Amino acid sequence: MNFIDDRAHAGRQRQQQGLIEEALKSNARIVEAVDISPEGRGLVGTTGSTLKNLFGGKLRIDALQVLRFDSGGWHHCFLQPFSGMSSMPGEHYGVLNGCLAAPAILRPGGVLSGPRWESGYFPEVSQHLNGHAGLKTAVKAIKFQWQTGLGEIDLSWGLQLRSRGDGTTEVVMQAGRYGGFTTPHVGFAVWQQVVRRLSECLYPAACERQYYIDTPRFIEVFSPDYHAGYAATTSAVPGAAGSAPAAAAQLDYLQCVRASLTGHLGKRVWIDGIPAAQHSNLYQHVLPPELGQMPLLGAVDLTTFGSAKDAVVVTPTHLVSKEFEERQAVYLSAIRRELEDTFSGIVVEVAERGAVKIPYGVEPEAVRALVRGIIQLNTWHATHQ
Repeated sequence: MNFIDDRAHAGRQRQQQGLIEEALKSNARIVEAVDISPEGRGLVGTTGSTLKNLFGGKLRIDALQVLRFDSGGWHHCFLQPFSGMSSMPGEHYGVLNGCLAAPAILRPGGVLSGPRWESGYFPEVSQHLNGHAGLKTAVKAIKFQWQTGLGEIDLSWGLQLRSRGDGTTEVVMQAGRYGGFTTPHVGFAVWQQVVRRLSECLYPAACERQYYIDTPRFIEVFSPDYHAGYAATTSAVPGAAGSAPAAAAQLDYLQCVRASLTGHLGKRVWIDGIPAAQHSNLYQHVLPPELGQMPLLGAVDLTTFGSAKDAVVVTPTHLVSKEFEERQAVYLSAIRRELEDTFSGIVVEVAERGAVKIPYGVEPEAVRALVRGIIQLNTWHATHQ
């Protein structure tokens, strides 16, 4: 090892020790540390693809430290990159229980407004996150700049989250600089506070697998199968030119419900503006408890007198029908094809469940249009993947 390499190695070891000490102050205990570098033992399959030109191609990342921490039983990681002897903006990663209907990203925002969540193809998600008082306070502490001896790097985002498809959400926070002299601080305390608040915003449901709006730099280290899954979703989506492939399923179902029900809107068919009494009844009588906190994309009241105690509703993940004492909740993506159109309802094939009947109530045309729209969308996806 020559003199320059020796100094770089010593600098990286100092930063690692500084990270461990900073993490301990937020009650995070180091579990494992791995170097991906010329002198480190590395991670098979990651070195060549991870150590590449980043930050606009101005700086080369030639080493990466992967540190895993335990915070009271919750495990999370920090990935610290280096350009020579200089520390560069790293990324915090963790997994939380629950999910949201679509991925989201936190942008810097203005001086007065503060950071703002974006989820353009599903505005209900960004509204939900921006409206949570505790989370709004927590994200104000996030830094969007990284100062080095080479200047200042502005970060285009601070936080991102996406459903992993198994009832959990992956969260990544890009690290600005939170002080420190020879060893920069990367915001462990802020990270801990933010994930605590985020956990309050997630719904106890299993959403479909999603992909980040802006791919994190080191995602392939934390989630090695991420790019393989992402590549499988890159086919274009009808009516959604230019939108992220990750948004395909959620975006399509939202558009599908709007397109299917717009021609039937009235006293018993809603996309937006559900009356308060009916809105309450849909959550109290129609949705099962496990979906009780999910937003509604649309609803069809099946009752004669308009109470909405029996209805067909669509959440970001499920189609739910309830008539009299019978209730069905099926994944939107599992609805395969129409089997029979009867006087009282439409019978569909649902993956792993077989035939399921969706009742019409007093709104056969609206329910028929909704279900057929979902089938058409799922068929399109199946033939274009």
